[in-house]
Amino acid sequence: MGLRRRSPWPRRPRSRTPTGFTTIATIPVGRAPHGIRFSADRHFAYVALSGDNQIAVVDLNRYRVVRRLPAGTTPLDLAPVGPDWLVTQFRGDRLIRLSDSTWSERAGKGPSLFAPRIDSLAYLVSEFADSLALVDLKTGRVRATFPTGRRPYPAGVTTDGVLAFVPNRTDGSVSVIDLLNRQMAATVAVCPLPEGGALAADGVSSLVACGGSNEIVYLNTASYQVETRVTGVGPRPFSMTMTGDGRFAVIKNAGGSTVSILDVAARRVIGSSRSVRSRLSCGPIRMGGGCWSPPRTVEPSRCCGHPRRRPSFVQRVESRRRC
Repeated sequence: MGLRRRSPWPRRPRSRTPTGFTTIATIPVGRAPHGIRFSADRHFAYVALSGDNQIAVVDLNRYRVVRRLPAGTTPLDLAPVGPDWLVTQFRGDRLIRLSDSTWSERAGKGPSLFAPRIDSLAYLVSEFADSLALVDLKTGRVRATFPTGRRPYPAGVTTDGVLAFVPNRTDGSVSVIDLLNRQMAATVAVCPLPEGGALAADGVSSLVACGGSNEIVYLNTASYQVETRVTGVGPRPFSMTMTGDGRFAVIKNAGGSTVSILDVAARRVIGSSRSVRSRLSCGPIRMGGGCWSPPRTVEPSRCCGHPRRRPSFVQRVESRRRC
């Protein structure tokens, strides 16, 4: 009989919030991790490391990096194109393919993070071009671009692909873009430094994380009016994702070392969980019964790829309620 393999994780109590959310592991991956995407079989996570110019491939059964792939200059996010991956190049204006170093596509200056895909389309903001691009995930090519406000952050897109809600960090607003008629539907003043958000599962509200006022704003997707302001989140809420059943939003607080748990229907914060300490986090991505979040330590526009940045981690926050 062979020896039983020891778990790499120490036996210690897990950090649990009153809501049942549990931090189960941190995984060293490399410098300045940003976007996380998953393989079709959900056995691997692909993590964009802007500080190392690589994609780290994480085995989700063993919680360890098993491969590192070169990914151009300052990769912030990636999206699947068939068996390949598109990767954003934040210091330039291009998308590249991991498997073909000669292929590229212009997407506007400072392409950063993809919004959740709708069918075969991905939605990509370019922070320094003040634009939103529609990317065809069958070909990798940009189909159309739309103007936004200044310094756009990742959009929330309705499930029918008709409306995009884009937080504009510099303007303190949300651009509502009619993707069907290809025009701006509205520009709504929301709060100081809106840096992230997500669509509620029922499609009635667009939630906006307001880093300058430490609150979450509910924006009605029909009237484009601000309905509710929720306080009680941690310092500088930066990004959020909905759990699989749509009941909760997991919010990364960039000004501290916590994630806040928001009851979406009740419109109130019901708990928090400890996180790896970092200044910023981009786009926690839900997967199965858990939520994954990559911390960042500095602003990408100032220090991406800085050789002295300390390693960060990928963290999984899991819910006993099967989020």
